[in-house]
Amino acid sequence: MGRPENEHPEFKEAQGNFDHEKLFSYCVALANEGGGNLVLGVTDRQPRLCTG
Repeated sequence: MGRPENEHPEFKEAQGNFDHEKLFSYCVALANEGGGNLVLGVTDRQPRLCTG
């Protein structure tokens, strides 16, 4: 069973000092798509690995 159509997960590695401006841009982009989830500290591609 897949994800619901309205779910937009976004994964970002965010290692070390993550740029706040980039974070704000990602949040605005998710809001413009109708919402979603931003997960920091995980690789963008599968298999998803914790990066810190």
